[in-house]
Amino acid sequence: MPISTLKDKRVPFPFTAFVDQDDLKLALLLNAVNPSIGGVLIKGEKGSGKSTIVRALADLLPEIKVSEGCMFNCNPDNPAEMCENCFRRWKKGELKVAY
Repeated sequence: MPISTLKDKRVPFPFTAFVDQDDLKLALLLNAVNPSIGGVLIKGEKGSGKSTIVRALADLLPEIKVSEGCMFNCNPDNPAEMCENCFRRWKKGELKVAY
């Protein structure tokens, strides 16, 4: 099933509805504002809401342009940030953009 179809069927859980996870929410928001921080490692018991809180944050973020079919979601406007596969397609003029 395509990802867009799965996303459309998901019932969103609001990011603001998470309680007692202030450090995690702060870490996720800081990474959204400044990706050069390098990411957040989320650990916890099964069923503790790890995936749910990340999906809730993703629903708040704007859509970005990415290289179509790239597992790394390379920036199609900056060859310096592309993986080898995307760079090769970009040089051939075959790189397509997805949102």
